[in-house]
Amino acid sequence: MRKPILSDSKPSPLRTGRRVLAMISILALGLSASSCGGASYFDVIKANSLFSQGRYQEAMVGYFHAEKRGRSTEWLVYDLGNVYYRLGEEGVAGTNWTKAAESRNAEVQFRSWFNRGVLAYEGGDFDAASGDFRKALEIRGSSIEAKINLELSLRSKNKQKAHSSQQPSPVERKYSPQSSENLLEFLSRKEHDQWKSQVDRQNDTSADY
Repeated sequence: MRKPILSDSKPSPLRTGRRVLAMISILALGLSASSCGGASYFDVIKANSLFSQGRYQEAMVGYFHAEKRGRSTEWLVYDLGNVYYRLGEEGVAGTNWTKAAESRNAEVQFRSWFNRGVLAYEGGDFDAASGDFRKALEIRGSSIEAKINLELSLRSKNKQKAHSSQQPSPVERKYSPQSSENLLEFLSRKEHDQWKSQVDRQNDTSADY
């Protein structure tokens, strides 16, 4: 199964998803720094650098410091989602991206819906993935990557549906009153035959003596 593209950079459908995600994450991190003020700006800059080095836990601590010393912005929420994703906390990442998607900033909205779609695709929920990519395209209809990922999601959804329809239905055994009576009759007759056979053997043994 092909992996979806994870960035809105130049289209390259043959690249693996997580490698391209780094590109969109670093770009988003750079933009987030300009939306913070005061001391929190330097915390974000430091966290951005740590993230780009793959030091995700340290980057997460930096973003938390930025939140405490300044104010939480949609970019910080989005960036924390990227960090959680890198740390394997997909559920928390999805929650952050869902929250960030409520932003009035079109760029944050697009990236959040886009990454939500990727998360759903990787989880095998192709119906949700196609819905998320559609929402991303509503914001930026020119995104080639979102169009490719939507197509991949729809193809996978159709394959999944076709596979499910080909699975044999479980056989449900039903007993009618008639079949139940026949079964009882059979068991009664078998028990009678066993009893008769036992009596005959006893009679034969008595005759020998």
